[in-house]
Amino acid sequence: MPESSVAVLKSESDQRIDIALVDGTNLFREGVLRILSGTQFRVARHVEAIDDLLALGAGDCDYSLAIISLPDDDETFGEKLGELHRICPQVRLVTLAETFDVDAVRHCFMAGVDGFLLKTISSRALLNSLELVMLGERVFPRQLVNLLLPRSFAGRSASPLLNGDLRKLSEREMEIVRCLVAGHSNKVIAAQLSITEATVKVHLKSILRKIGASNRTQAAIWALHNGVQPLESAA
Repeated sequence: MPESSVAVLKSESDQRIDIALVDGTNLFREGVLRILSGTQFRVARHVEAIDDLLALGAGDCDYSLAIISLPDDDETFGEKLGELHRICPQVRLVTLAETFDVDAVRHCFMAGVDGFLLKTISSRALLNSLELVMLGERVFPRQLVNLLLPRSFAGRSASPLLNGDLRKLSEREMEIVRCLVAGHSNKVIAAQLSITEATVKVHLKSILRKIGASNRTQAAIWALHNGVQPLESAA
C-alpha cells in the first residue's frame, strides 16, 4: 500500500474504528480480539450470528466495520448480508470464509460487501486488508483474480477481464447473462427462457467471445462487476 495512503488512514483514524465481530466460535472471536489489540480497530460488539446484528436494527449501527464469518448451513446468508447493508449503509462489510467458494463470493459481491477474506489469512494481512477497506477499497482473494484473468495471461502486459461492453450483448444474451449471475445451469436456463440447451450453448459461446471471458464463472463475475442483476427463477 502506498505510504501516502497509510498516512491518510492514520491521520483520519487515530480515532478509534469500532467493529462488530460475528462468529459462532468463542475461541475465534477471542483470537481476533487479540490480533486487533493495540491497533486503531476496537471490537465494540461481538455476537454469534448475523441475525443478532439485524435484530438491533438501523438505530444501533454504532460501528464502522462489521467482520462476519460465513456460516456453513445458512442458505439465506447472502440475503441477510444484503439486508444488513441496506439498514446500515455506512458500515463497511468484510466476510471471512473457511475456503474459497465461487458461489459464496458471488452472493457476497451481490450483497455489497467490501471484502471477502479467507480464515487462512495471516494476522498482518488481515490488518492490511481492513485498512484498505476503510480507505474505500474492495478486497477479494487471489483466487478470484485468477478467475478474472484470461487463460492466455503471460505477463503484466496482458489485459484483465472486466473490459467488455454490455452494449455488445443482444437482449437474449443479456437474459442468459442474468441467468449466469443467478447460478443457473444450461438446463435451467433453457427451461427458464423456453429455448433448447443447444441454443443456450450457442448464445453462451457468443457471450464469452464478446466480453473476453474464458468460462461462465468469469462471465458471471464480470456481469456482477458491471451491475447486472440475476434473473429470478420462474415459480
